[in-house]
Amino acid sequence: LLKNNVDYLISQGEGTTFGELSKSTLKELKFKLPPLEEQKEIAEILSSLDDKIDLLHRQNKTLEEMAQTLFRQWFIEEAQDHWDEGNLEDEFKINMGQSPPGESYNEICNGVVFFQGSAEFSFRFPTQRLYTSEPRKTAEKFDTLISVRAPVGEINMVIDFCCIGRGLASIVNKTQPNRKSYTYHKMKYLSKEFNIYQDSGTVFGSLTRNNFNFIKTVIPDEKAIANFEEMASKFDYKIYMNSLEINLLNKFKEKSLNQLINIGLTRDFRKEPY
Repeated sequence: LLKNNVDYLISQGEGTTFGELSKSTLKELKFKLPPLEEQKEIAEILSSLDDKIDLLHRQNKTLEEMAQTLFRQWFIEEAQDHWDEGNLEDEFKINMGQSPPGESYNEICNGVVFFQGSAEFSFRFPTQRLYTSEPRKTAEKFDTLISVRAPVGEINMVIDFCCIGRGLASIVNKTQPNRKSYTYHKMKYLSKEFNIYQDSGTVFGSLTRNNFNFIKTVIPDEKAIANFEEMASKFDYKIYMNSLEINLLNKFKEKSLNQLINIGLTRDFRKEPY
């Protein structure tokens, strides 16, 4: 109800510099309300969608925890003495983002999806909002993304081909670019290493290519990586499919909400304080 009356709420705000909607004003605002029984029916429809979305979110969290547990077991707790030691640059290619021209930004799907920084990150995949018609640096589907400007060290994964701005870097395995799950879960495990650069900038934290290159790491043999990839990719693919379903359910929920509320507003409902 409130989301469908945002313009009305804004119009009732007061203040010379910033609009403010006080508690006393809000209490007196009037809305067209359906009868209570119809409100309950609308809530039941929307709640069923929320329950399904919540279930998928919980499944995703469990799947990620399982993959992270597997990573720690195989590569930390059971690390082999013959595995090589090196720097992050020995194992991964770091692609620093570059922001496209500001005039190319749009929200009408012109060009490719554009991610600026961690503000767009969610549980696993960034939220698609902006597009750019002039991409500079791009990342491929299922590449790992790391925020390199405050907050530093946040981790996400690319859901589809995209452009990345200067607040992000994409990480790809040098010898086996298709090792997407291994790369993601290793970066997730190393996130505490990235966090030390949180206050490294003059004003805000930042993570440079050199910072990446000098982070120490153990490089497992190819067989161990391949075995982990085979198992973890199944968890990650399920997270991917769940995430697509969550997006569809959210869109359906938004559409249903608008339809249910708008149908109600066309009727001659009594006006009451909300």
